[in-house]
Amino acid sequence: MIKINPLITEKSAKMIDIGQYSFITDRQVNKNTLKDIIEKQFKVNVEKIQSINYLGKATNFKRHVGKKKRFKKIILRLRKGQVIKEFQIESSDKEKVSQKENSKQ
Repeated sequence: MIKINPLITEKSAKMIDIGQYSFITDRQVNKNTLKDIIEKQFKVNVEKIQSINYLGKATNFKRHVGKKKRFKKIILRLRKGQVIKEFQIESSDKEKVSQKENSKQ
């Protein structure tokens, strides 16, 4: 079984408005299998998939040296008019984000 976790950030929330969704998944998975899994799981048609492999960054905590996990980020674009309902942000949440942006400027 392949893990596909949604990536929810401010940038990904803005990308939802233009029909692009972000996920984090296993590094070994290729685009074709991801497309098939997402189309079956969410019942949508995927137009394009972009994938980015992130390397684990080195971290230090006191005397211990470690490394963060490596992962693959996926940005997928759906056909026009299609949405993933599990990803939709309520209007009150969008208003909060826009109010924060306006207060910063």
